[in-house]
Amino acid sequence: MIKALPLSLLLLATPCFGEEPACDQPDGRAIGLVVPTADAAIAVYKAIANGRHDKIKPTNKILVNDKEDHWEVYQYPKKDRSTFNPHTGMETVRVVAGGGTLELEISKCDGRTIGSYSR
Repeated sequence: MIKALPLSLLLLATPCFGEEPACDQPDGRAIGLVVPTADAAIAVYKAIANGRHDKIKPTNKILVNDKEDHWEVYQYPKKDRSTFNPHTGMETVRVVAGGGTLELEISKCDGRTIGSYSR
């Protein structure tokens, strides 16, 4: 059973004061941006991931890219585990490949989401 997200969850943060996308909303429904900040986008991401029983890996952080009219939200490892050994002059580089974690595009205007899994 799919549950709708409460509006209070989507309106966590105050609107941003920068350049806002023009939201085309029907008369009487113009409330401004539904997902106005990166913090609000992270809250939406967490709610959807938890509702789908997708793991938010403790070794990952949730990152947000501002794409003007929407947010891109995804997980990425917290630490760069690359190391340099001064005695041997060798460097170990950690490469992140694959993943399989949830990625979302979240509309700032109305909160619509498009989801996929990282490859």
